[in-house]
Amino acid sequence: FSSSSSSSSSSSSSSRPPATAPSFAPPPPMPPPVPLAAQTPNPHLPMSMGGVGLCPLNPDGTLMMQHGEKINRELFIGNTVPETSDAVLKAFLNAAMSRVGLTLPNFPHYNNGQPIIQVRVTSKFAFAQARTEVEAANLLNLNNVPFMGRYLKITRPKNYTGVKTRAVTWQELTGIPDPMAPIPDDSLTVKTSQTITDPNDKVFRELFVGNTTEDMDDEGLRAFLNQTLAQVNLCWEGNKEPVLKCRVCGKFAFIELATKEDTALAMNLDNVPYKDASLKLSRPKNFPGRRTKHCTWNEILDKVMKGDIVAGGPTPPIEYEDGGGPDGPP
Repeated sequence: FSSSSSSSSSSSSSSRPPATAPSFAPPPPMPPPVPLAAQTPNPHLPMSMGGVGLCPLNPDGTLMMQHGEKINRELFIGNTVPETSDAVLKAFLNAAMSRVGLTLPNFPHYNNGQPIIQVRVTSKFAFAQARTEVEAANLLNLNNVPFMGRYLKITRPKNYTGVKTRAVTWQELTGIPDPMAPIPDDSLTVKTSQTITDPNDKVFRELFVGNTTEDMDDEGLRAFLNQTLAQVNLCWEGNKEPVLKCRVCGKFAFIELATKEDTALAMNLDNVPYKDASLKLSRPKNFPGRRTKHCTWNEILDKVMKGDIVAGGPTPPIEYEDGGGPDGPP
């Protein structure tokens, strides 16, 4: 090449603007983690989780739904009513969480500021998906919230294997007592350090009834249990109606009895058949008292057939698992 052509080429190239890389708008940054205390402004809430990650974002700023994280943001909701819909339940949960300060205040532009992004309702239960893991943990504090005449049972799904979070019930959160609300599973609630010693306290007179069905109602189940207890002479001091209250909540129920002795005797109805189901009677998981021995329903029938239990005869004795008497362990 000649020097002139080289000079011309150099002059031409120097007059062109420098090449630049194509410009692309960077994706919106993922929201920074927020301290849990700032995420849950309600001062009555327990510290539920640590090291919680928020959902990542798509390039357009919408929340990215990653399959691996969905299980951490999804909750099971039991005891729903067949008449409800996805939209109605979703709106109710969002309103309830907003009312008591369970939403993340730092990200109002994600999902229009609403913590629940999806609800799927079936005839007997539902699943709710939150936009973040923190708000899923916060949603647990709506357990026992009244909805359309029922109390919603809000728990983690059975296949959840993540961090267990602490929560309170709706009644504890709002400070509004409700004697008709079911006693929650103690694995979902903060355990109290208070020792209950009064033998007449409700906690000593209540039983959990599992395997109930949708066609069972409060008064019908209460009447059946009272009649059955009377027929096999399991009524303390001749009281023919030891079951005072009954609360059916879909697949389970709670019954309240007159005395702690009536409660111990009623345990013998475990597996009693009622409306094509075998009822499972047991103490609530948060029962703080002494455990009593009891039979199953078939064993009680066997005692009746052998004459060990006679109508109008003495009530079977109450025996304690620790071997002690009514006044305490040996």
